[in-house]
Amino acid sequence: MSDKPSIKPTAIDDAYMEQFTNDQLAYMAWDKSEFSLGVYLDEEESKCEDCTNDARFELMTAVLASKALIRRLTGVDPKTIRDRAFNKILRSNCFPQWETLQ
Repeated sequence: MSDKPSIKPTAIDDAYMEQFTNDQLAYMAWDKSEFSLGVYLDEEESKCEDCTNDARFELMTAVLASKALIRRLTGVDPKTIRDRAFNKILRSNCFPQWETLQ
């Protein structure tokens, strides 16, 4: 038998994000978003599959951190906020008026 340490996988989900403070969540969201953006905007790194996979993971983590922070600060699920905002835009007259060329 080998004495390898057993490493348990960690699920990165909404429950995982609850362990962090607001400051940590805000920093995590910014840092991971910036990293991902840097990879996708870099001509060389954007062609590297391992780099883009890392960037995708970091971006998903940033979104989860943002959602946890928004939920904590507002007491409302972020998807509900987005739906309400979208519905408000649809009900308002804030879309530009244009005519089609048909």
